[in-house]
Amino acid sequence: MRLEEKVITGLATSNDVVILTIKDFSLDKVSSLFECIASKNISVDMISQTAPIGDIVNVSFTISKEDLNECKELVEKYANSKDIVVDSEVTKVSLVGLGMKNTAGVASKVFKIFKDNNIKVKLITTSEIRISCAINSSDEEVAINEVAKVFNV
Repeated sequence: MRLEEKVITGLATSNDVVILTIKDFSLDKVSSLFECIASKNISVDMISQTAPIGDIVNVSFTISKEDLNECKELVEKYANSKDIVVDSEVTKVSLVGLGMKNTAGVASKVFKIFKDNNIKVKLITTSEIRISCAINSSDEEVAINEVAKVFNV
């Protein structure tokens, strides 16, 4: 089978991530916050932002666990500590495959797998050839096994 014909060709997980969420955050501060984080060489992976209400949003993003303390200190310069939530029970599950480019419904299948196994998706990012989901660490084994079974990885 050619690589282009198989929808998912790889499955990877990472337990070295945490999700930092800032509630009720000014949209005007988002750019400055991420510039500050980048200036400290802290790599941000997944980012989710709610639609603005007025100019207030909730912003969630993942970083490496080893960068948590430094990043949290930076975030506290932009937001009240009561509005910062840290979730350290996170596993990032990534599905990769060139076949996703021309196959409809891959994300739908992933969501169904997770729904059928009571796995809640905390964050999700996608590209033409990758879907990454942040889930509870306790769900990692079931997620890997079920995704591998459904997509024959």
